[in-house]
Amino acid sequence: MESLYVHLTRIERLAPEDVNNKVRMARMLMMVGEIDNAELKANEILALDEESADGWLIKATIALQKGDPQGAMTEGMKSLMLEPENTDTLTVLAGAHRMMGDEARAFALLDEALEIDPSALAARMIRMELNRQNQQMEQVEADLRYMYNAQPDSEDFAIALAGLLRETERLQEAETLLDDFARSHPGSSRAVRGLVEVVDAQGDTQRADRLLQTFIDNAADSDVATLQFVLIERLMAHGQQTEAMQLLEQLMSAEQSMTRQRAKARRAELYFAEGDDESGLAQLTEVLQDDSQSEPALLVRSRYFIQEGRIDDAVRDLRVVLRNNPDSEMGLMLLGSAYMGSGSAQLADSNFRQVLRLNPGNIDAAVPVINRLLADGDLGRSEQILLNALRRSPNNESLLSLLAQVRLMRNDWTGTEAIISDMQALEGNRAVSEYLSGRIFQGQGQFALAMTRYEAALQQEPRFQRAIEGYAVSQLELEQSDLLLEWLEQRISADPEYIGNYAVKAGVLRQMDDFDAAISVINDALNAVPQWVQGYVQLAGLYQLQDQVDSALSAYARGIEQVDDLSLYALKASLLEQSGRIEEAIDNYEAAHQLAPTNLVVTNNLAALLTSHDPSEENVRRALELTRNFRNSDEPYFLDTHGWALFLFGEVQEAERLIRRAVEGLPDLAVVNYHYGRVLLAQNRVNDARAYLSKAAELAVDDPQLMTRVTDALGQLDSETVAN
Repeated sequence: MESLYVHLTRIERLAPEDVNNKVRMARMLMMVGEIDNAELKANEILALDEESADGWLIKATIALQKGDPQGAMTEGMKSLMLEPENTDTLTVLAGAHRMMGDEARAFALLDEALEIDPSALAARMIRMELNRQNQQMEQVEADLRYMYNAQPDSEDFAIALAGLLRETERLQEAETLLDDFARSHPGSSRAVRGLVEVVDAQGDTQRADRLLQTFIDNAADSDVATLQFVLIERLMAHGQQTEAMQLLEQLMSAEQSMTRQRAKARRAELYFAEGDDESGLAQLTEVLQDDSQSEPALLVRSRYFIQEGRIDDAVRDLRVVLRNNPDSEMGLMLLGSAYMGSGSAQLADSNFRQVLRLNPGNIDAAVPVINRLLADGDLGRSEQILLNALRRSPNNESLLSLLAQVRLMRNDWTGTEAIISDMQALEGNRAVSEYLSGRIFQGQGQFALAMTRYEAALQQEPRFQRAIEGYAVSQLELEQSDLLLEWLEQRISADPEYIGNYAVKAGVLRQMDDFDAAISVINDALNAVPQWVQGYVQLAGLYQLQDQVDSALSAYARGIEQVDDLSLYALKASLLEQSGRIEEAIDNYEAAHQLAPTNLVVTNNLAALLTSHDPSEENVRRALELTRNFRNSDEPYFLDTHGWALFLFGEVQEAERLIRRAVEGLPDLAVVNYHYGRVLLAQNRVNDARAYLSKAAELAVDDPQLMTRVTDALGQLDSETVAN
């Protein structure tokens, strides 16, 4: 795809007014999640041809993805007026109406699109999803059967239809479907696995075993090993460890190198699970001596490194995997986990998004991306990712709960109620559905009714924190703070070791500006549960609200004595830095780094403080040592820190390369512009240096210390200009 985009870019340079080429580029940008760049390209299309139906459709699609249904309808209607039978436009308009709660109109538009073109996959998928939410399973099945009949070789549709049959307790039909598909499509290990599971679900384990063995016996050479790995996992699940290990050892001696590598990597995983790390590492070393770039071995070893906190080692292995196989879903997933473990949420998010482009149904990748989007208020993209994931896992309660929260944030009460019905039909955790019902009543201003639903949730799960918080919000809306405080005190007395009740009570008192009482509640909680890290953070925060910095620092110190937690060291160091107590801040960052040497954020902050506070040769060498692995990072903050240390050490050319990349990623950060300006000045690139230093001066108005450095650098630049 990257080479295709390069080709399209080359065409654009040669023919800048080629609208069709720009349309292809915009669609490709949307496909890889570059929404903002796709929108810029759509604007270019419409500037060249304001009657481009594709241009307006792209704008409508982007508006829908950004959670702007009204904008999607406006732009979509412009496209539809130009091309009345464009099924993609009708589908986008249906999505907009659905987002606004008008399901009847959404269904009508989808039906219209499918009448024009029955093969319009997106329209059929969305209609199927709407029918599923409304428990119209016959219509869901009809659409699934249409798609399967239209694409009888599609493994995805075969498995989805079998899943629906199994969900509706038609196990024999599901078995027949999967059996026919597996026999007519040799090599479909997913179909065989599904078939075995369906037979298992009928209580016939022995027949399931015989079926699997039959498929293994009849498989082509290249497919035998794949099914044997399925058999190994099945044997282990049934407690037949000896038989599983015998088969695994047989595969470890297979003729095909990939089969051997995969089997040995699986054996290493089992060693790690047994706690025998030495044997696990030895097994992986044996594989990597034969093939230093073995993907199965590197994936298993990187997972082990992540669990051991050896993030740099894990990243090194995963970069090899992804260099050879950029679309390795597991490689991208593990790299995201590694970055998350190192405190680099931005890099983790980038990797999880790449996973979702490969597999929209990957729940482990979807959840952190959705949480980040929700934190940014991006409801449109959150909902789109959730819907994509739910197509693969329609009964996943975590995804349904997240989707309900998105719809609550949109005030989409009807959509939320439909999800609650789905969750209740699963007969899972009723506490969540009761809580969501409470959220609906709360959103509609029916606070007393909301409180009854929250209490029902708490009867199911007494420590359901969100239900406690919802109850508190509703009772505060009824202006019953005294009753609320009594209710919370009763809960504390009944369960003195559950810190959630203390946290809510302290929050209520803080909202009432009774800081002393809030501090007293947090202290009570910490006396009951001294290991509560967030309690020390909240205590320090309450002191900071009253400008009591020393008391806040004492709260962090008290926590460190009890817990020795990384976040407490880092927060204390940050507060010391803000207070101008730099030497103490450095000491705390050093302690945090000693506690978690693989945490990249702590490492970065320590190195940056060493070079900004006292750029002595000793401190610069220490910063270079700390950040030596930042050289190949994609994180602009890390590039800037390492680049600045290189500059101070006299490595100006390499510093320029790194800080240039940093300023491209952080164009509006004053300190990065200052660093780049200083580097350019050292290279005697006077005009460029002036531009970056002047921009740093504009951005540093609230940072007097940095402003002094920028002013000095500009003065030096002016002096050199006069001298020349």
